[in-house]
Amino acid sequence: MTCCLQPLGGTKLFTGATTINSGGTFVNSGNAPVTFRGGITNNGTLTSGTGNYTFDTNSQSLGGSSGITVSTATATGITLTNNTTFTVNASLAGTGGLTQGLATSVLNLGGSSGISSLTASLAGKHRELYRYFPKHL
Repeated sequence: MTCCLQPLGGTKLFTGATTINSGGTFVNSGNAPVTFRGGITNNGTLTSGTGNYTFDTNSQSLGGSSGITVSTATATGITLTNNTTFTVNASLAGTGGLTQGLATSVLNLGGSSGISSLTASLAGKHRELYRYFPKHL
Protein backbone atom coordinates (compact mmCIF):
# COMPACT_ATOMS: atom_id res chain seq x y z
CA MET A 1 0.00 0.00 0.00
CA THR A 2 1.16 3.54 -0.75
CA CYS A 3 0.23 6.61 1.26
CA CYS A 4 0.87 9.79 -0.74
CA LEU A 5 0.53 13.23 0.86
CA GLN A 6 -0.48 15.93 -1.61
CA PRO A 7 -0.08 19.71 -1.18
CA LEU A 8 -3.71 20.40 -0.32
CA GLY A 9 -2.78 22.91 2.36
CA GLY A 10 -2.30 22.60 6.08
CA THR A 11 -0.24 20.31 8.25
CA LYS A 12 -0.86 16.58 7.95
CA LEU A 13 -1.57 15.14 11.43
CA PHE A 14 -1.08 11.51 12.50
CA THR A 15 -2.40 11.04 16.06
CA GLY A 16 -1.73 7.33 16.63
CA ALA A 17 1.27 5.10 16.06
CA THR A 18 2.19 5.19 12.37
CA THR A 19 3.56 1.96 10.87
CA ILE A 20 4.86 1.52 7.35
CA ASN A 21 4.81 -2.24 6.80
CA SER A 22 7.26 -4.23 4.70
CA GLY A 23 6.37 -3.50 1.06
CA GLY A 24 4.47 -0.37 2.09
CA THR A 25 5.34 3.17 0.97
CA PHE A 26 4.80 6.58 2.58
CA VAL A 27 5.40 9.42 0.10
CA ASN A 28 5.26 13.14 0.93
CA SER A 29 5.40 14.30 -2.70
CA GLY A 30 3.67 17.56 -1.75
CA ASN A 31 6.49 18.44 0.69
CA ALA A 32 3.82 19.13 3.31
CA PRO A 33 4.62 19.73 6.98
CA VAL A 34 3.71 16.58 8.94
CA THR A 35 2.95 16.20 12.66
CA PHE A 36 3.16 12.90 14.52
CA ARG A 37 1.77 12.22 17.98
CA GLY A 38 2.37 8.46 18.19
CA GLY A 39 5.76 7.87 16.59
CA ILE A 40 6.80 6.08 13.40
CA THR A 41 7.85 2.50 12.67
CA ASN A 42 9.27 2.13 9.17
CA ASN A 43 9.70 -1.38 7.77
CA GLY A 44 9.01 -0.26 4.19
CA THR A 45 9.84 2.92 2.26
CA LEU A 46 9.48 6.47 3.57
CA THR A 47 10.01 9.25 1.02
CA SER A 48 9.79 12.32 3.22
CA GLY A 49 10.04 15.25 0.80
CA THR A 50 11.21 18.57 2.21
CA GLY A 51 8.36 19.32 4.64
CA ASN A 52 9.14 19.64 8.36
CA TYR A 53 8.36 16.61 10.53
CA THR A 54 7.11 17.66 13.98
CA PHE A 55 6.77 15.33 16.94
CA ASP A 56 4.62 16.75 19.76
CA THR A 57 2.02 16.08 22.50
CA ASN A 58 3.31 12.61 23.57
CA SER A 59 6.75 11.11 24.01
CA GLN A 60 7.34 8.97 20.92
CA SER A 61 9.61 6.36 19.39
CA LEU A 62 11.16 5.98 15.96
CA GLY A 63 11.70 2.38 14.92
CA GLY A 64 11.69 -0.21 12.22
CA SER A 65 14.13 -2.07 10.02
CA SER A 66 14.27 0.51 7.22
CA GLY A 67 15.31 3.64 9.12
CA ILE A 68 13.81 7.09 8.82
CA THR A 69 15.19 10.01 6.79
CA VAL A 70 13.69 13.51 6.82
CA SER A 71 14.85 16.95 5.73
CA THR A 72 13.96 18.75 8.98
CA ALA A 73 12.58 17.52 12.32
CA THR A 74 11.23 19.29 15.40
CA ALA A 75 10.58 17.71 18.81
CA THR A 76 8.24 20.03 20.70
CA GLY A 77 8.09 19.54 24.48
CA ILE A 78 8.49 15.74 24.30
CA THR A 79 11.20 13.07 24.28
CA LEU A 80 11.73 11.39 20.93
CA THR A 81 13.46 8.01 21.30
CA ASN A 82 15.44 6.75 18.32
CA ASN A 83 15.41 2.95 18.00
CA THR A 84 16.53 2.80 14.36
CA THR A 85 18.71 4.78 11.95
CA PHE A 86 17.38 8.35 12.01
CA THR A 87 18.78 10.80 9.47
CA VAL A 88 17.96 14.52 9.54
CA ASN A 89 19.46 16.13 6.44
CA ALA A 90 19.07 19.83 7.29
CA SER A 91 17.87 20.72 10.81
CA LEU A 92 16.95 19.04 14.10
CA ALA A 93 15.31 21.52 16.47
CA GLY A 94 12.73 22.04 19.20
CA THR A 95 12.05 22.39 22.90
CA GLY A 96 12.04 18.62 23.39
CA GLY A 97 14.80 16.05 23.43
CA LEU A 98 16.11 13.14 21.44
CA THR A 99 17.38 9.96 23.12
CA GLN A 100 19.29 7.17 21.41
CA GLY A 101 17.27 4.17 22.60
CA LEU A 102 19.05 1.01 21.47
CA ALA A 103 22.62 -0.18 21.23
CA THR A 104 22.13 -0.28 17.45
CA SER A 105 20.55 3.20 17.11
CA VAL A 106 22.24 5.54 14.63
CA LEU A 107 21.67 9.31 14.39
CA ASN A 108 22.86 11.15 11.28
CA LEU A 109 22.71 14.96 11.42
CA GLY A 110 23.40 16.71 8.13
CA GLY A 111 22.94 20.31 9.21
CA SER A 112 22.19 22.32 12.32
CA SER A 113 21.03 20.90 15.65
CA GLY A 114 19.15 23.22 17.99
CA ILE A 115 17.21 20.61 19.97
CA SER A 116 17.03 21.21 23.74
CA SER A 117 18.65 17.90 24.72
CA LEU A 118 20.39 14.98 23.07
CA THR A 119 21.03 11.84 25.13
CA ALA A 120 23.40 9.20 23.80
CA SER A 121 24.65 7.31 26.85
CA LEU A 122 27.51 4.91 26.24
CA ALA A 123 27.06 2.92 29.45
CA GLY A 124 27.29 -0.74 28.43
CA LYS A 125 26.18 -0.08 24.87
CA HIS A 126 27.70 0.90 21.57
CA ARG A 127 26.10 4.03 20.08
CA GLU A 128 26.80 5.60 16.74
CA LEU A 129 26.39 9.32 16.33
CA TYR A 130 27.38 11.01 13.10
CA ARG A 131 27.45 14.57 11.85
CA TYR A 132 27.72 15.03 8.12
CA PHE A 133 29.91 17.78 6.80
CA PRO A 134 28.91 18.45 3.19
CA LYS A 135 31.65 18.67 0.61
CA HIS A 136 31.76 21.72 -1.58
CA LEU A 137 32.95 20.98 -5.09
